[in-house]
Formats: sequence, C-alpha cells, structure tokens
Amino acid sequence: MTALRTMTNAKSTAQMTLTRADMRWIEATLARLLDDRMGKREEWLTTEQVCRMTGNKPAWVTRHRHELGAVKRNGRNYVPKSNLLEYIKKG
Repeated sequence: MTALRTMTNAKSTAQMTLTRADMRWIEATLARLLDDRMGKREEWLTTEQVCRMTGNKPAWVTRHRHELGAVKRNGRNYVPKSNLLEYIKKG
C-alpha cells in the first residue's frame, strides 16, 4: 500500500504547475548550490539567459559549452556570467 501511495503522490507532483515566482526561487536555489559546489561566488546563467543576452539559440550554447566553461547540472547547462562576458568581448 505504501508503494501505491508513493506512486500516486509522484504522479500528482508531476502534474503541478509552477509559477514564475517558483521558477525564480528554484533558479536562485540552484545558483546557490552551484556556487557552493564550485567554491566561489559566481553568477550562473541558464541557457535561456545566455540566449537572451547573446541573441543565439539554445543549440549554440550547447555547441560552445566548453568555450563558455558551462557546467551541466540536472540536465541543464549553467554558464558563469564572467566567462560569457569575456567570450563576448573577444568577439
């Protein structure tokens, strides 16, 4: 019975809708975790944020992830903002 209850709860959770505030909180929490993991205070940008700043598509971020110093966590690329700004400067 416990396994069935757990599966039901998991199914209900998967159908939840997140608000923008929820997403901002999640992104901030992930950024703090990345900072702690990397041992320095750095602003980490998601693929979507990099795309907005550069005008490129998500595939561009994936192709250039090594040049940008991206770190993959939970299936998402995170790029240090300082690396992106340096990359843009170099042109």
